[in-house]
Amino acid sequence: MRLPWNWRSRIEITVDEDGKDTVFNLQFIKGKTPKGFMRNIGELSTSECRPYGHVVEGSHVDEKFRRKGLGKMLYLRALEHHGSLTTFYHRASEEAQRVWKSIMRNHKHDENFLKGTLTAYYKRRVVKVK
Repeated sequence: MRLPWNWRSRIEITVDEDGKDTVFNLQFIKGKTPKGFMRNIGELSTSECRPYGHVVEGSHVDEKFRRKGLGKMLYLRALEHHGSLTTFYHRASEEAQRVWKSIMRNHKHDENFLKGTLTAYYKRRVVKVK
């Protein structure tokens, strides 16, 4: 995985909560100092919706940083923070659906075809070995 930074660079995810809405900001930080050069390269926003729990409202990662696992990192951080995440998969983009498929491989999930929802849980999926 080649990312556009040197050994002093890092990726951080910050959480902004405002009542029922939560925004997870993905930041690229480059430089020696603690502050360094900071650039927002993505975000994921969720809101609390009563029957479903925390629903993903939208997500975005800059094109230069796509297909490097950073979007999945955002989703996993939100999943850890909330305990569960729900999406309406008819509204999800093709890239977001790819991330959800990847998350479903390792985490417990429920799919409700009639409501068009997919819910992933932070609890890891247990695979029984025969």
